[in-house]
Amino acid sequence: MCRILLLTKCVFAEQELEEKIRQLGHEVLSSTSLLKSILQERLPECFLQEFQIVLLSESITNGENFAVVEKLQNKASLIVQLSEKNHQAEQKKSAVTAYLSPNAPLEEVREMLHLGESKKNNYPSGQEILQQLSLTKREQKLLQELVRAENKVLSQEELAHQIWNKEQLDNSAKCQMSTLIRKIRDKMEYAGFDSSLLQTARGEGYVLRSS
Repeated sequence: MCRILLLTKCVFAEQELEEKIRQLGHEVLSSTSLLKSILQERLPECFLQEFQIVLLSESITNGENFAVVEKLQNKASLIVQLSEKNHQAEQKKSAVTAYLSPNAPLEEVREMLHLGESKKNNYPSGQEILQQLSLTKREQKLLQELVRAENKVLSQEELAHQIWNKEQLDNSAKCQMSTLIRKIRDKMEYAGFDSSLLQTARGEGYVLRSS
């Protein structure tokens, strides 16, 4: 099952499409307020990661569309623009993964959802990442804690307690943790992993997205 976020300026505009998605056994949330929150960067990354597919309504302006896609790339498995037009040429230059007609038949909607599920399941396991990286003791400890958390956000305080046995998070620990995260991401890239799987949840902490 996929969780789909439909960003729109009119929650009634795509009701027929929403019904088809639910008919296929998937969850869909249609929202205007979340569109505003994304544009204003008021949503934590961990919330957006709960949705495998983001649908962009035709009711969104081109400027807003561009801004939303820029903010959502590397967060959603699949970004789909709802449009009646054929955008194959534009798709090569955009972070939009696919285009879908708002009036698409059930078969096309099913294929789009299947693509989202396939991308969702392409995450490597946390243990696979751990085993293939050459890490220092502190880097390994930090990554191990994130692997154990199983896709849940760990606060900087929790990580500081596990790594340095500190009850309170001071500026020195914050700086060291940021450095550790950066180095782990660099090593993930070097080993061929997508470093965006190690995410910063603004104001909350860190999370490792893995299978």
